Formats: sequence, C-alpha cells, structure tokens
Amino acid sequence: MSRLAAKEPTLRGLILTALVPAAVLAAVVAACSLVGQMGAAMPWDDPDLWRLRLLRVVTAAVVGAGLAVAGAALQSLLRNGLADPYVLGISSGAGVGVLAAMALTASGTAAWLGLPAMAAAGAIVTVGAVYLIAQRRGRLDPFSLLLTGVIVNAFNGAVMLLIYLRNPYVIADYISWAMGAIPETHPAGLLAAVTVLTAGGWVLLTVYGQAFNVLSLGDDVAASSGVNVHRLRRVTFGVTAALTAASVAVAGPIGFLGLIVPHVCRALVGADHRRLLILSGFAGAILLAGADTFCRCTVLWFGQELPVGVITACCGGPFFLVLLRRRFRERVQ
Repeated sequence: MSRLAAKEPTLRGLILTALVPAAVLAAVVAACSLVGQMGAAMPWDDPDLWRLRLLRVVTAAVVGAGLAVAGAALQSLLRNGLADPYVLGISSGAGVGVLAAMALTASGTAAWLGLPAMAAAGAIVTVGAVYLIAQRRGRLDPFSLLLTGVIVNAFNGAVMLLIYLRNPYVIADYISWAMGAIPETHPAGLLAAVTVLTAGGWVLLTVYGQAFNVLSLGDDVAASSGVNVHRLRRVTFGVTAALTAASVAVAGPIGFLGLIVPHVCRALVGADHRRLLILSGFAGAILLAGADTFCRCTVLWFGQELPVGVITACCGGPFFLVLLRRRFRERVQ
C-alpha cells in the first residue's frame, strides 16, 4: 500500500506533464489558425507563413528551455528557490554586453553579428562579480547571493544609462530588444549555434543531476560523499551564464521564466534533479512558445503585438513576491 502511495505523486506528475504539452500545442495550432484568418497579408495555410511561424516557435522553445534549465540549476546549486538568471543579474549583465555591442558600431543593426559574444562576456563578468562578492571564506550564503544579485542589477542598469547618454542613437534599437520579444528572423547560423549551445548545456547540467541531489543535503555532506563542490559551482555558473547569454542575445531579457518553471516542475516530479532538469527544459520550451503565441494574438485586441517579456514579467513578478514573503515567514518561525 505504501509503495502505491509513493508512486501516486509520480504518476500524477507524469499525467499532468503529458496533458499540459498537449493542451498548449492545441492552443498554439488554434491561435496560429485564428491569427492567419484575421486579415493577415497571406492566407493562413500559406507554406511560407507557416515556415516563419515554425521558426519563431522553435526560437521561443530554445530560449525557454535554456532559461528554465539555467534557473533550475541555480536554484539547486544555491538551495534557494528565489534564484534565477534574471534575479541574480546575469540577464542584465548580458544586456550590458548587447548595448555595448550596439554602441561600438555606427548603427545598432550592424552589431547583431557580435551580440552573442558581447552578451556572453557581460554575463560571465556579472557571474564572476556576484560569485566573488557573495562568498565568505569560500562559502556561498544563498541570501547574500540574492542581495548581491539585486545590487549588481542596479549597477548594470546604471551602466546601461551611461551608454544611453553617450550613444543616444542606440536607444530605439535597444528598447525594441530590451522588451524581450521573439524575433521573426535571425542572422545566418545564429539560431543553430544557440540551439547547439542550449542542448549541450542542458545535457551537461543533467549529467550533474545526482551531484545536485547530494548537494541539497549541504556542502559538507556533498564533499564527504565525493562531490567536488567547487568544480560543480564553477561548471554550473559557467553553463548557466552561457545559456542565459545565448537566450538574451536572441530574444532579449525575458525575466522570471527561470524562476517559475522549476517550481512548477518540482511540484510535478519531486526534487530529484535528474528528472527535474529534464522536465524543466521541456516545460520552459512549451511555456515560452505558448506565451509567444498568445502575444501574437494580442494584436487582435490592442492593435499591436505585446512583447513576450511583458507577459512573463506580469506573471513572474507576483510569483516572486509570494515566494519572498513565504521565505521571510520561514525565517521568522
């Protein structure tokens, strides 16, 4: 009887995991059909139109998977449910790199070829700064890391403002990117490179799933069990910085996706990181693709398409406040 009870949450999680993608996929197909029939320049069954939509859906899926896996890995490494690339300042660091790339050229559009490299540089510098500032005597306090991320976010915002003032011509290009939107087209090879990077980082972090399970018991227990904690931290921070930089370079800073998805997946399949990291990638891909499809439909109501970053921020902000309030209550008790 106890064995059946133990299997029940897993079975329920698997059923929900199967139903959610099916529901979202049905909504995506229905929404695409409706948008194509409501006065589009091309008929809804035009092959070129569906090719563009498929490219955009794939882009959203890759970006969503990268951000969700990065968020799940950071929460596991830091043992802090409030951690994600956006909160820790990694996204804003990549944004500084992107804005700097735009400012280094006569026109912001010419800088798109250098965006991935500059975004990666900004993200890596931010990760290094947060890591060095937050650690004390070789240990990382999760709450100190969260506060450090807030400070670094503010600093990166100030750096962006300085770049604005020095190069006012990049504001229009940057604002359209900074809202967080899935683009229709990409430079040749960019999506392929980001897809390969995201898949490689996803697989690498999943390989460390058992190490994350042991680390959840504490640094000392993990070290005594044979886990190289320092190497795990370096690998995790490096891979999450690369995943975030790749996603930000393609779609801009899409906040809170890496915060929400791991919590939902953890409620479905439990705390086993070998399953959590796998499901987080798929769930992030499905969630962002569905959100982007919803944004395409908003043109029917608002006269223009809302950026997907606005949707994730509206959903993720209250979610973050609820988690933060719960964490404060736990500390008081």
